[in-house]
Amino acid sequence: MKNYFLSGSWLILIIVLLHSHSIAAAWQDDPTRASILGWENRQRLFVMDRSNNYGGFYYDRGLFRFTTPEMDMEYYLDIFTYSHSYFEDYDWMHTDNGFRTFMGSLNTPIFALRSELKNTVSAGSNGTFIIHAWLHEDLQAKRGLIALNYYHRLSERHRLGITHTTGQRKTDLDLAFSYQFGTRESGLVTTELTLLDWANNFVSDLSPSRQSEFEIRHIYSRKPYLASLRLESPQMGPFRGEVAAAYQNRFKAEVDRRDFPGEDFILQEWVNYQAALFEFNYHNLTTGIIWQRTFARMERFPASGSDYVLNYGNRQIQNRGGAYLHYRFRS
Repeated sequence: MKNYFLSGSWLILIIVLLHSHSIAAAWQDDPTRASILGWENRQRLFVMDRSNNYGGFYYDRGLFRFTTPEMDMEYYLDIFTYSHSYFEDYDWMHTDNGFRTFMGSLNTPIFALRSELKNTVSAGSNGTFIIHAWLHEDLQAKRGLIALNYYHRLSERHRLGITHTTGQRKTDLDLAFSYQFGTRESGLVTTELTLLDWANNFVSDLSPSRQSEFEIRHIYSRKPYLASLRLESPQMGPFRGEVAAAYQNRFKAEVDRRDFPGEDFILQEWVNYQAALFEFNYHNLTTGIIWQRTFARMERFPASGSDYVLNYGNRQIQNRGGAYLHYRFRS
């Protein structure tokens, strides 16, 4: 393990030295920018990859896991310290190929670890294939997820995309269709519709005949989808901005458990989140404001004819706002 980290450190140092001149030149030419799209992507993963959130799919204390039993009062201070900044998120969102990671101590036995890998491959004159992978291990989620993306360019300003996630749980696969209009220079609009857990009912219905019954399973009577919108403005003089919003409809599912026969319950859940960034750039100075909001609602009550006795729910709303100022001295 020690040799591995030493080798990795030397490799990173060599790369930095080789590219230091070009990096400095780029910093002199381009202002430092921030982005909310890294935050938006993390919220989207909480919606799409429910089975790997803390406590699994049926955890009933809020979708985004703002608080879990293992968290102490310093948890979010620790995560804020270790996490990539909004400026690093901007660079990452505009990078075609790369790997980034961080690791930091949460308590005596546990590290927080988040890693992302992105690889872009040309697929013909108008096609692009992107592999995007996440490893997320902290007190909110333990996920290892890969998204396979294909984008087809219809023209300079129009692009269609299809994305499929791959993970261990067959019931938690997602299929997304997207449309992009514009360019990074002129402004970019991205709309996306994701069919959440599209294979769930099929796999769950098969399990009894395959003698591989779930300990707990659910069948959707109202299937979930996630609709999202992302706007990235061009640089308009010293100003630029970003907006992101997503809405997951109210799904309805009947849940049965092997250890509690006859106690089926109905689970309903719906979600939305929004964020906005407004930024001012002038030479080496970058300043801006950020607003973020998340909403999650859960309801659980007895199914028809069930002996399940509980009837409850919760609503979680979080609003966050802040300002930032960044000044670059020389290069």
